[in-house]
Amino acid sequence: MEFAFSDEQGVIRASAESFLADVSDSAAVRVAIAFER
Repeated sequence: MEFAFSDEQGVIRASAESFLADVSDSAAVRVAIAFER
């Protein structure tokens, strides 16, 4: 059984990571957590 990402999955992961780094900082996360309470 292989648990490694395929090349395509790696590209999707990297793209999602880059997008989230651009649109979400720690301040935004804190606001979202506070809003949930």
